[in-house]
Amino acid sequence: GSGITLHSNILDVGLAEAVACYQGLLFAKETGFVNVEVEGDARVVIEKVIQGEDGRADLDSVIADIKA
Repeated sequence: GSGITLHSNILDVGLAEAVACYQGLLFAKETGFVNVEVEGDARVVIEKVIQGEDGRADLDSVIADIKA
């Protein structure tokens, strides 16, 4: 599956990557996938998901949604 979503109010690349990751995981959950592998090229997003680092408040809520 694939999809596209326009977000005219996201101006940060890291935040865009995090939102795309969240939307992809949500799609996978809704279609019944149990195991998924996620790839991305935004290092800050990947590190925050894996290690839970704090620091960029704009990403914190999206990272929390990804982990949930």
